[in-house]
Amino acid sequence: AGSHRWQKIINEPDRIGYNYTRCLYAEIFHELGEPELDWVICARDEPWVKSYNPRIGFKRTQTLMQGHKVCDHFFYIEK
Repeated sequence: AGSHRWQKIINEPDRIGYNYTRCLYAEIFHELGEPELDWVICARDEPWVKSYNPRIGFKRTQTLMQGHKVCDHFFYIEK
């Protein structure tokens, strides 16, 4: 995918995880000098996952928008 680059870091039957190393949204907001607007994009991830399937959980501990080297995404089946 041209706008994002990622690597799968967890691939198990009940959970999967990715590290994103490129995000077009982060690049655009930083270029515009508006990195605090990043949450307009990032904040929608968890509600989107729940709307797709309420049994899927989502966790993120760091983002490219906040200046980290990766944006981690963890998806898991809630029990």
